[in-house]
Amino acid sequence: MANKAMILVETLSIHYQVEPKYFRALAAEGIIEIHQFEQADYIDEDKIRHLERILRLQKDLNLDIDSVDIIFTLLNRIEGLNAELNSLRNKIEFYEGE
Repeated sequence: MANKAMILVETLSIHYQVEPKYFRALAAEGIIEIHQFEQADYIDEDKIRHLERILRLQKDLNLDIDSVDIIFTLLNRIEGLNAELNSLRNKIEFYEGE
């Protein structure tokens, strides 16, 4: 935890009005990563945006943890495919420009 900004799970729990066990359940499913330090649970500060997306989906669509996991798996695949598509477009533009 030396050089990373971390936020205490209990702090996030209060802020987002979610039980700490919900964060632990997300971590158990591999959706988020929780770090333990001195008998306390922390989440990387740079992962908060991802966490907020999860909480928003769960709340707005009333999804369970398994559904959230499926949606994020699909969203990650879409983002990867978009990145690959953009890369291929750039290559095509490069070769068409010659």
